Amino acid sequence: MSALERVDHIRLFFSPPNLGWIDFRMEAGTQSAEFALSNVCDPFYCDSAPIFAKWNWQRRVVADDYVCDFIAWLERIAASGAGTIRIDIEHGDVVMVAGETTLPDQVDVTVTGPKDQFFMSFCTTRHALVTGFYSQLVNFWEGPVMAAGWWDWLNEDPELYEDGPEEMQRPWSIRSDIVERYLAGTREAAQ
Repeated sequence: MSALERVDHIRLFFSPPNLGWIDFRMEAGTQSAEFALSNVCDPFYCDSAPIFAKWNWQRRVVADDYVCDFIAWLERIAASGAGTIRIDIEHGDVVMVAGETTLPDQVDVTVTGPKDQFFMSFCTTRHALVTGFYSQLVNFWEGPVMAAGWWDWLNEDPELYEDGPEEMQRPWSIRSDIVERYLAGTREAAQ
């Protein structure tokens, strides 16, 4: 059995976008991790993001051992029970690891920052992690705070793009069929 703090729920907090940055906070039990997300290495960028998102240097990096966006990370956890995301915060990486354990459907989650700065470590069920993270992420991305701050996230002047493509006028979809099938209980579809 794991000696880590056991949690049933995680909570995510996102600040309104400001000049290409969003302050992010994740809470699990008595622990928390806080860092700023940058649109330069956008962890919201996913397969459905339009091609115009050229400012994103990182794009959708998918390696054998890690990914660089929230959706790909959650897809790996939904499909296999484990996954690692590296979030470039412009002065180092935050690494979030969800690792399988010997207990069925349980994951140990560790979050570390630049220079191995420790943020938090806890255990939860795979379903609780994917459900909690995904639902709060989608609610923020599709919600009024992001809609109102879209141009602040892009760090662009909207007047320069008023005649631009329609999909540039609002956040792209970050919904995942893989994650949503997993959450609906169709685990074999997530494989």
